[in-house]
Amino acid sequence: MIISLTQFDICSQYIRRIPLEDLNKLFVSRIKLRMVHNLFFNKRNSEINQVCLSLNLNKKDRELLITAVMGVAWAWMTLKSGSILLGLVSQNLGNVTSQMISMGK
Repeated sequence: MIISLTQFDICSQYIRRIPLEDLNKLFVSRIKLRMVHNLFFNKRNSEINQVCLSLNLNKKDRELLITAVMGVAWAWMTLKSGSILLGLVSQNLGNVTSQMISMGK
């Protein structure tokens, strides 16, 4: 019986028994099974990256999530500043930037 407090130690002992070459092959095969659709977020925005990985989001769903998050941010800016101008300017800058990034791929 594995108690959750000792689970890491027990798993670590089992993993040490696997020859390194086999362990490497197992690791690479598991990585290849992951459907990573968020290459843009690999180095930045680790929180969004983790959400996309855990939900296995495709490109369309990832863009929808980012749009929703940015919409909330722009609404918050509008409410805090009392002016719609800041939200509009930042939204336009965000749209232009995302278009430029997608053109560069």
